[in-house]
Formats: sequence, structure tokens, C-alpha cells
Amino acid sequence: PRFCFLSGLSLAGIFVSINAILAQHFDKRRNTAFSLLMAVTGLNGFLIPPLVQFFYSTYGSRGAFLLLGAVLFNAFPAAIPIKSP
Repeated sequence: PRFCFLSGLSLAGIFVSINAILAQHFDKRRNTAFSLLMAVTGLNGFLIPPLVQFFYSTYGSRGAFLLLGAVLFNAFPAAIPIKSP
């Protein structure tokens, strides 16, 4: 419950940028790309809360933020090859 505001705020920023990237890079398969994005976003709703709870109960709030930052930081290498169309 304590992380709801922070999670919503960060996901809102990420969601907007991902939508913009998908709209720029997919012309023919745009519907498929957005469908996969929505499916994965829904799946994250089931996966992330137990992970956050485990981190929080095991490592406390500081450790949980550190570990969540490390998990999210792993998304950066996937974004490196993205270039302007």
C-alpha cells in the first residue's frame, strides 16, 4: 500500500514513453505491438506486487527501493538499440 503512489507515478511516465516509441516504430504491426504491450502490462500487475512485498519484508524500505531500482535499471540495455525511424 505504501508504494502505490510511487508505482503509479513511475508507471505513468514509462507507459507514455513506451506508447510513443511503439507508435514511431511500428507501422504495419502496430495493433499487434500495442496488444502485446497491454498483455505484458496486465501481467505486471500480478508479478510486481508480490516482488515488492518480498523485497520490503526481507530488506526493509531502503533495500526494497534499491532492489526495485536495480530491477528496473535492467530495462535500459533493451532500450539502447532503439533509434529514430
